[in-house]
Amino acid sequence: MIVAALSLLGCCGITGDYESGQPAGEATAAAPQYAFSISMYDTEDPVDSGGRTNYVIEAENMGPAADNAVLEFRLSGNLAISGASNNGRITGGTVIWDLGAVGAGEKLTRTVEARALGAGTGEALATIKIGNYAESNAEGTAVYG
Repeated sequence: MIVAALSLLGCCGITGDYESGQPAGEATAAAPQYAFSISMYDTEDPVDSGGRTNYVIEAENMGPAADNAVLEFRLSGNLAISGASNNGRITGGTVIWDLGAVGAGEKLTRTVEARALGAGTGEALATIKIGNYAESNAEGTAVYG
């Protein structure tokens, strides 16, 4: 019988994980369970056309140490990026910080300066990325003409 044959194989140490193809007893490395907290606020809201505001991004690693971490800030709408702290690379409406290793419990702060282009709104999005993991926070800003 098939059931008896499977029981016999199980008793003799010839077991395995059908899904992964790994023999029993051989552990596969689990991916780290990253846990970042990210918050952001603007220093002026609303802001007058031609005026400036700063976006302050705060992140905390509440999980294990993370290698090759990247923080990305995107700004759209009636605001333009005019500066970034900590050598952030500015390309159009995006700032990127290559954070490298972020230790467990480590906190970091980055700032982006933005200039209001005209009446309307602006939308900021900050995202921390490690491999396939991402955590984001958004902030809206009103611009008065």
